[in-house]
Amino acid sequence: IPQSLLLSGGKKDCRDPGIFPVKKDANNVVTKWGMTLSSQGLNKVFMLQSDDLVNWSYAGEFNTAVPECVSISKVKDTNNVERTLMVIMSRGYLVGEFVYDDATSKIKFIDKDGVDISTLSNVVLNQVECGEDSYAAQTFYIDDQNSEYYGKSIAMSWYSGLPAAAEAGLYAGVRSTWNGGGFT
Repeated sequence: IPQSLLLSGGKKDCRDPGIFPVKKDANNVVTKWGMTLSSQGLNKVFMLQSDDLVNWSYAGEFNTAVPECVSISKVKDTNNVERTLMVIMSRGYLVGEFVYDDATSKIKFIDKDGVDISTLSNVVLNQVECGEDSYAAQTFYIDDQNSEYYGKSIAMSWYSGLPAAAEAGLYAGVRSTWNGGGFT
């Protein structure tokens, strides 16, 4: 892990990697890979870059509240334009595109309105309408031509067991023990 991603005392505070192609050549072959890592301790999403999926280096970051379980998938908007959907902790999302900037060797996420979110002091996420005990979505792409979901990205959320509002209330102790890893 690059030194810039270590907290004081050497604690590694990065998890939930999401890997995606960020640059392709004229033959549509991936020449640069990107990775997101979430850091709840710093309220940041870090971006890394690699040419070989083995060696990684720092490539940017952005700030947002509770940046856990970043999930990346492709979706088509109402105009049939393919966009990148970045879901954070099942409850917030951004729509746009990852772009590699050769001049700075950085990865940027440009939202659907053309804003480079790394230039914002705190990125406000769009909110997902989901069950209040939905937590930490895992997404995957269906590449099985025999599936009725072929060509679609599917998201499933871990089930926290109690509504998020209970975290600070009477049931906070129950919620802190988790529920054994069920999902919605």
